[in-house]
Amino acid sequence: MIRKMLLPVALAAATGLAAASAQASDDGDEMAASAPRAEWMSVDAIAAKLKDKGYTVREIEAERNGYEVEMTSADGMRVKAYLDPMTGEPMERRGDLD
Repeated sequence: MIRKMLLPVALAAATGLAAASAQASDDGDEMAASAPRAEWMSVDAIAAKLKDKGYTVREIEAERNGYEVEMTSADGMRVKAYLDPMTGEPMERRGDLD
C-alpha cells in the first residue's frame, strides 16, 4: 500500500517544484529580455535623449535588461524610469502595477 501511494506523492511534489521554479523566474524586479549589451545605446546617448526631452539626469545605471535612470523633470519633479536599452524609451517592469 505504501508503494501505491509513493508514486502519486512523488509526482505531486515534482509538479509543485516545477511550478515554483517557473514562478521564481517571473521575478517582479526583472524587465523584459533585451539585446546583447554591445547593441545597447550608450549612457551618453541616453542622457542626451533625456536632456532633449527636458530632463536633468541625476544617475543612470545599466541593469541586467536595460537602464535605470533617476532624473528631474522640467517642473522639478523627481522621476525614476526604466529605459529600453535599444530605444531609450520607458519600459514597464513586471510588478509595477501595484
